[in-house]
Amino acid sequence: MDITKDHLARHSEQQFVNKFSILVDSGAGLIHVRASEIMRAVLSVRKAVVTDGGEYKEWDVVNSFSTLHADNMLTAVRNPQPVEPGRIRYFIYLNPHVYMENNPHMTQLLLMYAQMLPSSNVCVILVTPDAPLPESAPQSLLSLRFETPGLGELKEA
Repeated sequence: MDITKDHLARHSEQQFVNKFSILVDSGAGLIHVRASEIMRAVLSVRKAVVTDGGEYKEWDVVNSFSTLHADNMLTAVRNPQPVEPGRIRYFIYLNPHVYMENNPHMTQLLLMYAQMLPSSNVCVILVTPDAPLPESAPQSLLSLRFETPGLGELKEA
């Protein structure tokens, strides 16, 4: 395998954080992160959120939300509790794609989020394997790809 200069110089995490920050700063309320390395992508999202001074809750199929239950999420999105100016509340979902296929409730929820979230201080992030979401997902869902590490990152690790 030939290693190109681009691959050698690429820093996938920093590139991802820059793109992610641009989307959040532009008011994106619903972001889909496609990654081959789910946990590495989640760690990068966490780091970006904490660095930006945001609050986050994380959901996965095993643990659910640590302190916020799923039925409280709609309430939090519809009536966000006061957040300091400039702070954003993030909800990070790991591997939600398995619940999205042929699920009209999830489709409707995402459509609602796509309309409501850009005008609030709430951002929903769906972290999935590197595959497109079902066709029923809203067109306004912004997608980012979390690349595999470049050679420089691998040497650092």
